[in-house]
Amino acid sequence: MYNYSYSRNKSNIYRDKSVQCGCHPIESQRRLEICINSFIDELNFYNFDLVISLFKKVSEDNSLQVDYIDQSSYNLIVNGSDQELIKLEKLFTSGDLEEFLKNIKTEYFSQVIIESVRFREDIEVIKKCQLIQKLRMEEIDKNRLIKDYLTGVDLSGANLQGINLSWANLSNIDLQGANLTGANLNGVNLNKSNLNETYLIQVSLVGADIIEANLMGSDLTKSVLMGTNLSSANLSGVNLSKANLSGCNLSYTDLSWANLSYANLSNCNLNNAILQRSCLNKTKLTNVDFNDANVINARFADNQGINDELKNTLIQRGAFFDN
Repeated sequence: MYNYSYSRNKSNIYRDKSVQCGCHPIESQRRLEICINSFIDELNFYNFDLVISLFKKVSEDNSLQVDYIDQSSYNLIVNGSDQELIKLEKLFTSGDLEEFLKNIKTEYFSQVIIESVRFREDIEVIKKCQLIQKLRMEEIDKNRLIKDYLTGVDLSGANLQGINLSWANLSNIDLQGANLTGANLNGVNLNKSNLNETYLIQVSLVGADIIEANLMGSDLTKSVLMGTNLSSANLSGVNLSKANLSGCNLSYTDLSWANLSYANLSNCNLNNAILQRSCLNKTKLTNVDFNDANVINARFADNQGINDELKNTLIQRGAFFDN
């Protein structure tokens, strides 16, 4: 229970007339960032709704809601009508908000102190953070990601480490430079997506579809891609060292300058793949189909699954063997 002991006489001068007359306030095109800087050890993600209820109480606005919570800094991004956000900002500037919160006692935390309040207009950045938070908490139906959430959303550079997006439809989206280290992407649809220079270290991509995607310069060290369809994808310059690609479809895939050392490519289809200047040092190549693959200046060494006949054929087609 809350003990409210503060009289809010001054705050009435900020009342939103659109609420008084029964009109629905128009959502603001900007957001209010509220930085909580004290007693943060007593707060956690799940009782921030109690904090926002205090803001609703003092501002007399039930439409206020939190768009996004930065748990690392305990910043709240608050959404509502422009009139009500202005009212809340003025309450902070005048000191009324601080005085009101000073008298609040709850069973969850002793006091809430606000360090700063400021307007933000970088709505697209806020929407990205909001979406990532919902993805982490698995609050979104993965089958409806593209239709309902990802249209026009740029996730390039996003921190998605360890996230579970298995069997999600992520086709055609921009994940350039994103960090997906340790993520579960089993069965995901990444067809025609932009994964240029993306961090995919130790990612599980078992049975995924990554057809015609751009992964140029990405890091997939120690990732698991068993049975993944990478046909016609651009993997130029990727790091696939110690990755498991057994049973992958790599036909017509560009693997030029790729690092495939110590990787497992057993039973892979490399038909018409481009392996120019790629490194296949100690790569496992049992039952690999090299039919019409471009191996000019590709370097092989100590490969399991390469017999003398196939070795000579690859050398004749421009490959180098260091053993």
